[in-house]
Amino acid sequence: MEKKTMGSFIAALRRSAGMTQRELAERLNVSDKSVSRWECDDGYPDLSLIPVIAEIFGVTSDELLRGERKSAEERAVEDSSLGQKGKKELKRLRQVALRDFRSLSFLVIGIALLGLLIAAIANLGFLRALIGFFSGMVFLVIAIALESMFLNDTLSKDFEDDDDCSFAWNVVRTSETSFAVMLVLVGFLLPLLYLVKDTYLGLTGASWLLHGCICAFAMTVVSCIAIHFINGKLVRSGKLTLSESEKIGYLKRYTLKTYIGLGLVVVAIITVVLHVSLTQMWGPNTVMKGTQFNDYESFVALMETDVPDTYTSAANRAPMSIEEVSSGAKVYYDMYGNIISEEEARTRTLTDLHGSVVLTYVDRNHSVLSVSYNPKEGSVLPITVYTYDDYQVGQAVVRMRNVIFAFVYVAEVILAFVVYAVMKKKLK
Repeated sequence: MEKKTMGSFIAALRRSAGMTQRELAERLNVSDKSVSRWECDDGYPDLSLIPVIAEIFGVTSDELLRGERKSAEERAVEDSSLGQKGKKELKRLRQVALRDFRSLSFLVIGIALLGLLIAAIANLGFLRALIGFFSGMVFLVIAIALESMFLNDTLSKDFEDDDDCSFAWNVVRTSETSFAVMLVLVGFLLPLLYLVKDTYLGLTGASWLLHGCICAFAMTVVSCIAIHFINGKLVRSGKLTLSESEKIGYLKRYTLKTYIGLGLVVVAIITVVLHVSLTQMWGPNTVMKGTQFNDYESFVALMETDVPDTYTSAANRAPMSIEEVSSGAKVYYDMYGNIISEEEARTRTLTDLHGSVVLTYVDRNHSVLSVSYNPKEGSVLPITVYTYDDYQVGQAVVRMRNVIFAFVYVAEVILAFVVYAVMKKKLK
């Protein structure tokens, strides 16, 4: 078999293209004698001319050096090899871009957490709740702006192809998680705004933690709902691509989630209304049980028992003005500004249906929160006395009811997830 050479291959390509040696030489800026020597295998073109000659005749540099065209099978193998290398490089670029974006998202969350820390220092350290709120919000706004910028920059990179649509999904989900965290932090800051109206006041740590967790939970629910509808819209609009079968399955699950979510919202609203109604109708004041007296002697004995003022709410019980003098003794005044004795200041009267006084006693018992009775003709019996201890018991009852409702809320969420899991299996 005749050995194929580059010279004879160039000559065959030139003739096939209808070119003379002079015309080829002019295009390569060499002499026609040089072209003649190449075709006679008396020399070889300069290496810098190999790609130029290959481009003129529509062959590859490798084919020119081999002195023959590659077969269709060889070209297919080569294209496949190049395609695999390209896909590997594309996959590597996607992974690098996704890793960089996740690192930037962690940085953004760190900025948001720094805002929360500054808010805590302002509120707990300097008792400036409003300053803490607005300081924290500045950092959160910066974090949201940075996350939006990083998201737009990452999605603008042209990495997507028909074979792999996971890159945009991973970027969007990472960004949604980051935005959700920032919304939760906004919820945690909200009590500093709506519970404190004065610039020079702070919020106690326990109160902030309680109301902050409630607001953060509410923001978590809002974030989940927003993410659900945003993803559905992105899929429907084609901005987040899926294969046809994947898209059908996703939209079925999306519809199922929507209906179950709406059902959960309706049930939760009914539960909240019931919870609030019970709290308003049967708060600590209404559920607490006092001590009932059917005779005046026992009631007066209790009220005139000297119990020290150890209850923070008892400071404003005395209706008369009190003034501390330099000697340390308390001076009491009547409604007209006249000085009266302590016994006169603490004297109470109970009147019947017609306003007639039926009982007079001296109130020395600071443990009593309130006295309840129904005036009748010439009598006020029975009399019910409520103490601060009774109120604490009533608060305990209300707290227990709140705990029960908290379990109900959790049970409703768990039930929704169970129903979704069962219905999801039926979709397959």
